[in-house]
Amino acid sequence: MINLFSNGGTHGAVLSQRKEFGIEGRPYITVTLNLHAGDIRKPFSVKARGDVYAAAYEGLRYSLLSDLASLGRALKKDREVCIWYSANDTDEYLGMLAFVEYLKSKDACIYLCDYSPVCKEGDGPVISRFELIGKPEIHLMSEDECNSILAELDRLKKENTGLRMLRNGKIESLPDDYFDEKILAAVKGETMVSDIYSRLFDDMPYMLDFCLLRLRRLIEMNKLITVEDWDDDNDEHKAFWQTVVRKMP
Repeated sequence: MINLFSNGGTHGAVLSQRKEFGIEGRPYITVTLNLHAGDIRKPFSVKARGDVYAAAYEGLRYSLLSDLASLGRALKKDREVCIWYSANDTDEYLGMLAFVEYLKSKDACIYLCDYSPVCKEGDGPVISRFELIGKPEIHLMSEDECNSILAELDRLKKENTGLRMLRNGKIESLPDDYFDEKILAAVKGETMVSDIYSRLFDDMPYMLDFCLLRLRRLIEMNKLITVEDWDDDNDEHKAFWQTVVRKMP
């Protein structure tokens, strides 16, 4: 059985406890999918969400192609796949939806493992992906589960908003500008971009690329202005991270 993850942290946590879980000797593969923002109609296309990833685009594109190639090779040897995810984590839950659609098209035998019941609770709204305090349950996906999962993904594809978040146990489609007022409120005088995201992490956990995208949009809309650019010809992402902005008077 192939163990499939959409997050490297979860992969590492499970791998470190594979003996206790009785799942030694199985393939472990991570296909990194960050589907909370951007176009979700093609879940395995980095290009579809290129505006979100910005300077990280090429690296993510190569990584995804490599990950999918690894999964394809594994599927030639083993048709059973267990999808590991947390029902309390937006990106992992969305990743599970996408994996089910993908694996269904490959005629794989799909198992599901929602490990959230055995997560060690983290501080604030962020779960700990890195420490599991019990053996999670793995079960064969039923036809009803499959139909429900595919219907949910189809809904999200049709809505295809700029942002998706897990709220009250359900993935909600939200507008691109959903966090704009909170982003503006986090700008206190002249503020470095890195400090802005630090202040917003509890509201936007693991959503750095989307936050940076909205900051760029707010600058384009003249709601924020750049006070000090950080020059780094070799790393555009790092340069923007250290840029100083302030609100328009």
